[in-house]
Amino acid sequence: MRTATLTRPLAVLTALLALIVCVTVPAARADSRIVLERGHTDAFYVVIKDGVPEVLVANVRDYYTPDDTVFRIQASTYSAEHELMGPFDGPAEGYSSVALENGWFEPGWSAPGFHDVFESLRVDFTQVTGPGRALIVGNSPLDEEGEENGARAAFLADGTYDVIPGASLPILGHTHAHWFFTHAGEYQLTGHAVGTKADGQEVTSKPFTVTFRVERNEQDTRGSAPAQPSTEPSTTPEPTTPPAVEPSTAPSTQPGTSPTAGPSAPSASVFDTNEPYRLTQGHVDLFSVVAHNGALVMAAKDESTGKMVVRQPEDVTVVVGENMRRDFSGQVASTLVSSGYFLPESGQNQQEAPFPGWDSFSAEPEFPAVDLQFVDVTGPGRVFLFSTARRGLSSQLVSGSYELNDSEVIRMSSPSHVHTNWLFEKPGTYTMTVRATGVSSETGQTVTSQPATYTWVVGETAPEPTPSATPSSTATAGTATEPTAAPSDLPTGAPAPSSTADAEPTSASSDQPMGAATPGSTTTAGSAGVPSATGNPSATPSATGNPSATPSATTSGAARPPVGGGAVGGGDLGGGSGAGGPGLARTGAETMTLIGLSLAILTGGSAFLAARRREA
Repeated sequence: MRTATLTRPLAVLTALLALIVCVTVPAARADSRIVLERGHTDAFYVVIKDGVPEVLVANVRDYYTPDDTVFRIQASTYSAEHELMGPFDGPAEGYSSVALENGWFEPGWSAPGFHDVFESLRVDFTQVTGPGRALIVGNSPLDEEGEENGARAAFLADGTYDVIPGASLPILGHTHAHWFFTHAGEYQLTGHAVGTKADGQEVTSKPFTVTFRVERNEQDTRGSAPAQPSTEPSTTPEPTTPPAVEPSTAPSTQPGTSPTAGPSAPSASVFDTNEPYRLTQGHVDLFSVVAHNGALVMAAKDESTGKMVVRQPEDVTVVVGENMRRDFSGQVASTLVSSGYFLPESGQNQQEAPFPGWDSFSAEPEFPAVDLQFVDVTGPGRVFLFSTARRGLSSQLVSGSYELNDSEVIRMSSPSHVHTNWLFEKPGTYTMTVRATGVSSETGQTVTSQPATYTWVVGETAPEPTPSATPSSTATAGTATEPTAAPSDLPTGAPAPSSTADAEPTSASSDQPMGAATPGSTTTAGSAGVPSATGNPSATPSATGNPSATPSATTSGAARPPVGGGAVGGGDLGGGSGAGGPGLARTGAETMTLIGLSLAILTGGSAFLAARRREA
């Protein structure tokens, strides 16, 4: 009888352990999706692995399997009077990503280096479910007369806005757009990436699903809209096997009270190369602010070659060709000039022209707010910056001016990534000397970078640039916030979404705290490496076609994205895989917890039974 008595506790412990494993593990997997709601994000970040496209989600420095993420659209984005001419004839009620009250979150798309393998690339949507309509819209572009015609730019292949089964999204480059949802609730977009080779052969990725969770605003008194299921048969998405901004109000004229540190010297380790470079096309965060060892450094984050290269400003010559010249006869002509060399904020021509913007995500978290100060602007004519994100022209400068003059300031009150319209009045060589200023959250001191000089050659062939007087060494892993130029066996490429008709919420303020994702919570800065767009990054410039202002950040030296989901490399993963657990990004933490609990139960149970046997 003693044996039977001792066996019962063991049976109970075994049954309890089985119950915990069977019930808790599925729950962990169901509840552990990474919730993203801020920071520079690409919903469709396409890498090429062994000649086949693969879709990931890129958020700041981390990469995830799409099925493992949820994009949260906050309730503050609701309004009954959104202005969306084109998809709607009048005021539209719903939730618009551009209206985020605090921060900036407008997931975009990018495919660094895809031209090394494919002639064209697109995302085809096969299934769309949700409580209402899901739309992708841009800003209102200028028409041939230079007027902002009110109709929002469309990014889908057929010129429409609604993401529905059968819709196709061409990926021309790094692009960001505005997302609009008519009702609160959960939307799921299932699709696959399709690459077309020069001979017409199409190569399709495995299917993926991205989820948008739109939180209901209490002012939204409408009843729940009926679900709108896909007209296509449902398919279970397989997990991949991974190897704009509106200027703030005018600054105070009162001197700051925080102590001021002297200008910080640029560090060679920030830059990936010191080779001179003529940038004739592609996405570039020209005025990129990088925090390094407590200092601020001006850099140029160049994606024109299909991979992220952090360059020294003096090494870069931005070439605006004669083909960018156009005449205006509308609002631009009456307000600015009647003709000039025009680079649109949409970035939809970035395959043939530069798509320059500015970015402060690499200054985070020590410098959450940064000012760009134009110390000196020279050239044969005037330079104008403006957006069309709100009806009519909108200034990007603190002064409210459209003309870029000495002493003008661009204010980024939170981490931002912005693209805007550029207009150069006359051909010739222009220079812009720029420095960054921010208050350190660690020391409370105001820190100012060394001034950096940027050169533009407009309307003519640029002379071969000479190397910078201050040579810089190749960046080492972990020193720069962008991936180095060295080829990586990872899906490479820095995510810098940005190109859309509305490509990047060009004038919408961007309070985007960047960070690595935490299951069930917002993202926090991580350090995962950037997947490489192609196994063998080509030196051939790769066009990115996206218009807009979007935060972009990436890091170097990461491991291949883990099979089954999660962030790539060693990001600080919410849920607790710690730094470096590539296989645990999605449910690894929960699984380890369960294993630990199970071992504790078994150990305790065994000790208890052993004690009982000794007593017997």
